[in-house]
Amino acid sequence: MLSKLFRHSHRFVANGSGNVAILFALCVFPLAFLVGAAIDYSRATLLRANVTRAADAATLFAVKQVRAQIAAGVDDSKAIAAGRTAGLAIYADMLPAGTSANGATLDITRSGIVVSAVLTQNTESPNVFMGILGSPSIPVSANSTAKTSMPPYVDIALLVDASGSMAIGADDAAVKTLVARTGCAFACHDGNPVQGTQMDAYQWAVSQGITLRTQAVNAGITTFLDYLQSKDPSNTLHRVALYSFADTLTQLSTYSSNLAAAKQRLPQQTNAASEYTAATHFAEIMPQFTATVGSSGDGASQLSPKKLVIIATDGVQDPNRTWTWNLPLRAQVAPFDPAACSALKSAGVSVGVIHTPYVPMTWDWGYNATLGQPSQIGGSGTREDDIAGQLQRCASPGMYATATATTVASALQSLFDVFVQTRIVK
Repeated sequence: MLSKLFRHSHRFVANGSGNVAILFALCVFPLAFLVGAAIDYSRATLLRANVTRAADAATLFAVKQVRAQIAAGVDDSKAIAAGRTAGLAIYADMLPAGTSANGATLDITRSGIVVSAVLTQNTESPNVFMGILGSPSIPVSANSTAKTSMPPYVDIALLVDASGSMAIGADDAAVKTLVARTGCAFACHDGNPVQGTQMDAYQWAVSQGITLRTQAVNAGITTFLDYLQSKDPSNTLHRVALYSFADTLTQLSTYSSNLAAAKQRLPQQTNAASEYTAATHFAEIMPQFTATVGSSGDGASQLSPKKLVIIATDGVQDPNRTWTWNLPLRAQVAPFDPAACSALKSAGVSVGVIHTPYVPMTWDWGYNATLGQPSQIGGSGTREDDIAGQLQRCASPGMYATATATTVASALQSLFDVFVQTRIVK
């Protein structure tokens, strides 16, 4: 019997027909666990994506709400409380079914003009398969931050060139009309009557509706002041001061939120009654102007406004009109030095420039004797070619070359919008 049992045992061991079933039985449970674990982790990943999306929406909505309420005059603490309530409501509403917002915190703070919101919550994704092995859930965290800038308090100082050169025609057609009637492209405000009239060239040009650079700038400023009014109907955020300059600096109005009154104080063309008036002494007046403007603040209050200077000029420095016969002075009719803006920018003041360009007048002897001469700063062209680059080096946030009322207004608005742009970032 032992011999037979041995022979049968050997045959049983040698027979592999049931191995697959046994191996499958041994592997089915680990495979099921792995599949189940993958499903549990997938559910947790999906939940994490959903709560993150809800948190992002909540913080962005919260800072928008706070910004809008503070801008409307609501006290900071009340605006922040309302923003927190609204943000948490958005968060709870966007969570997947079965997920609670309990334990979520939304912290909102204001520092200067920056409003920040931070939402956090620690929740869990319940496990189905892994719970059998004693792991009931997977931790899932929500964490989102959003920031926005409040509309800042802004002081804008407009420095407008009112020298004799700003009485040139704003475009080629205006220049040709002036030359045809007066023999000069400049509508000189000097008291010398145009033949057959009792008006000097400036007065005659105005009476004929000829657009001079000074008129284009003033019309653009008027439209810009209306734009500022529309951006701040309550007249609380923006103040404007007006200055003009030629051979001296003139303050036309101090900082005021009364923009309608500012429109009544627009720069007037300087009277060029002698050869020593109405020159462009940009470099000489800038230290005085810089001291008047002072340092920029952070814009968080009326006591600490951000400051923007906008300079409207043709960008040419000149000593006086004696250069017409005093030949050495012709070298001083040249693009201004951008270093004159350095002190302003060092004080944190932003500087925008409206450049009213010259119409090239190669037929004019005076132009050829000054701006038509070779570059004085190593450029490849003429002094006139250097003007735009020199102004650009002064400008921050930007420089616009334009000489029509519509484009001057548009340029002023663009400079302002870039300066006060409100950003919401996550």
